[in-house]
Amino acid sequence: MGKIPDFIQNLTNLQKLSIQGSGLQGPIPSGIARLERLNDLRISDLDGPESRVPQLNSKKIETLILRSCNLMGELPGYLANMTNLKILDLSFNKLSGKIPISYSSLENVEYMYLTGNQLTGAVPDWILEKGKNVDLSYNNFTARGSECQEGYVNLFASSEVENATSCSATSGLVSCLQSQRCAKTQYNLFINCGGSKAKVKGTTYEADSEEATPSSFFRSDYWAYSSTGYFTDYCSTAFSYVVKNTSTLSMNDAQLYKKARRSAISLTYYGFCLMDGPYNVILHFAEIMFTGDKSYQSLGKRDFNIYIQGKLVWKDFNIEIEAGGVGKEVMRNFTADVTKGTLEIRFYWAGKGSTGIPEDGVYGPLISAISVYSDLKYLALQIGLFTLRQIKAATNNFDPANKIGEGGFGSVYKNYKRNYRHFQNKSNDVPIIVAKIRKLVTRRASLYKNFSPSQINLILGTIWRFPHSIFARS
Repeated sequence: MGKIPDFIQNLTNLQKLSIQGSGLQGPIPSGIARLERLNDLRISDLDGPESRVPQLNSKKIETLILRSCNLMGELPGYLANMTNLKILDLSFNKLSGKIPISYSSLENVEYMYLTGNQLTGAVPDWILEKGKNVDLSYNNFTARGSECQEGYVNLFASSEVENATSCSATSGLVSCLQSQRCAKTQYNLFINCGGSKAKVKGTTYEADSEEATPSSFFRSDYWAYSSTGYFTDYCSTAFSYVVKNTSTLSMNDAQLYKKARRSAISLTYYGFCLMDGPYNVILHFAEIMFTGDKSYQSLGKRDFNIYIQGKLVWKDFNIEIEAGGVGKEVMRNFTADVTKGTLEIRFYWAGKGSTGIPEDGVYGPLISAISVYSDLKYLALQIGLFTLRQIKAATNNFDPANKIGEGGFGSVYKNYKRNYRHFQNKSNDVPIIVAKIRKLVTRRASLYKNFSPSQINLILGTIWRFPHSIFARS
């Protein structure tokens, strides 16, 4: 598509410049400094080499969006002189260093997005005390506590993890969730995004009806979401991040699609306390904000990107096109490897599609429901298959270095040889667990004296079907 043309520096009377999702390459021309009458500058999602934040000389700028423009270096001090600023968005760049103290003079800023950078140091007190809608998520600030949101400031994943827990189900948690304790390990996750609790085909989808703000975080027992973005140009102050269908829905399981959660920039769902291993991720969508007739309201276009575990899995996803129309459901299935107990699903608006149909502020990612379930291949019931010699070989003779915990029956060890042929699993990246059980005759016989052999077999079979194969010796 080429670079942003240099001739824009000649448009000295220009008051608004918007180049979003254009496919153009950076860097932003230095000549943009000559546009001293600008009051609204929006540039986003530029490809090309890294560059610094360009010099801007206009003191009239009220909206400054330089999102995902491959900007690096420190935050420029001159921005503190833009006292008319109301919206400042420098999110999803590579900016580093501390937030300048001088930025405290930006008293008119109503929305500040520094999401997805490499900023360090302590979060300034003036932001925590006076910030109206500030998003500092996904940075490297100094950890300050166990709150992922303080007032109107989103701090989710805003600092590095200092002391990770030893528990595999929580060791991957972001810093502000380090105090989280898992009541039990999860093997699935079902969320009715934007909707109430629903039971569909025997599966219960958790409610997700909490109203978001332009920079917000919400946590449930085993999942959370972080929502970033303000719908610019939206005239009404009553906009919602949870939307209802505007057309008749005739699909099965319509209760999953009557409402949806949306975001203006980025929406991240974060699952935790999950058992490590491969998972199926099913994302449910339906375009419920446009109409399917021939009116003006049918002309809207929504594009956004989908990331799972930090990897782009779908670029420019369009619900209406994939579903074959508005008000129709579409499900897309992905696979993901969960490590350290966490799963991250992110939806990101890259500036593409319409922004004013059927009204201003209708754009950005939209999600109806999320289904996540373990893809571990359970072993068939096999009792007494492995000898003591094989088990000792797998655990290096019950080497204390391979001990990972204590269970009700004794110590629990991991298979120190991941490719040990007797303990191979179809998923080679899943460690196999071996339980060293004390002799039942002397220690646990009383617990089982009333059980028949078939009942004991059933108990052992249940243990065996645990996703990480369990082996016992007597």
